[in-house]
Amino acid sequence: MTGVVMASTDRAGRPFPLTIAAAPPVAASDIATAAHEWFDALEAAGTSACAGQLDGDGLAAHLSSLPFPALPAKGNLVRRMVFWVRGSEPIEVNPDEPELTLRELLCADLRSG
Repeated sequence: MTGVVMASTDRAGRPFPLTIAAAPPVAASDIATAAHEWFDALEAAGTSACAGQLDGDGLAAHLSSLPFPALPAKGNLVRRMVFWVRGSEPIEVNPDEPELTLRELLCADLRSG
């Protein structure tokens, strides 16, 4: 799976991670740069939903118009989970302790603004 994760809140004000993801045809190491426009579109859709500009049905309809782009497979195949934030190198995730990687990513994201 590949996609975006962003902070959101439900109607009661409880925080949760909004995740928008899809299964790419090939998980290659250059996917973040090769499909950057798709990731940008996912982020924009999620931001609109978080701001109340799209309800659940509107978000689903919008996302269905954003299929994963047909890209040539370049780079190494990704066989494990990796996370990254814009402007950083991918970080491989230890599946036994994913919270360590999430903490590192979230702190890096907060430092970069």
